[in-house]
Parts: sequence; structure tokens; C-alpha cells
Amino acid sequence: MAVKTEISEVNLRFGSNIVKLRTKNKISTRELADKLGITTTALYYYEKGYRTPSLDKILKLSEIFSVSVDTLLKADVDNLREVIDVPCALILNGERYDFKFDRDAYEKTKKPFVIKISGA
Repeated sequence: MAVKTEISEVNLRFGSNIVKLRTKNKISTRELADKLGITTTALYYYEKGYRTPSLDKILKLSEIFSVSVDTLLKADVDNLREVIDVPCALILNGERYDFKFDRDAYEKTKKPFVIKISGA
């Protein structure tokens, strides 16, 4: 008798996000499995939504892809555009300038791009 496996919407989205992020970051299934300390078969089950990884593996995935766990589990990573939201300030000649960096631009060029500058 065949056992029917129910796959939750969260597992499907999570698995799909792993595939998309792995592809976007040009990481092979073997490389990612090695980084996680699992087999490629286990990774396949995660990506297809058949199994849910342990919390330590979920945390490791968020670290590898530089996204939050919440993003990894729930977001539409096709439209993901995170901004490094660390308040930064530069004081020049007694005047303060607040700014943020565009993460996507930084990843492409490894040079920070200021996307917002405002004097205080």
C-alpha cells in the first residue's frame, strides 16, 4: 500500500526558495549539501518539500544565502531585494550625513553604493 505524503505550502515555498537561492548564488547541489553536512538526497527532499530540515540546518541556510530565516521560509525570493538596513552616519565638517547601502549593487561590484544621503 502506497503512503500518501502531504506537503505543506510552507514546505513547498521553502524548498522552492532553496532552489532559487542556490541557483542565484551559482551553488551546485553537491556544494550546498557539503556546506550543510548532508547528502544530496537529503537536499533533494528539502528542495522538493518532502522533508523539513532541522533548525540548525535552516539557520545554516540563512547564513549561506545571507537572508533571514523568515525570508527563507516565507518570502517570494524572485522579487527579493534586501537593503543593508544598518544606520550609518558620516560627520564631515561638523555636518552629519545618514546613509544606507544597496546590497545588490555591493554584491555585484564589491563597492558600496550610497542610495540615500540626507543632512541632519
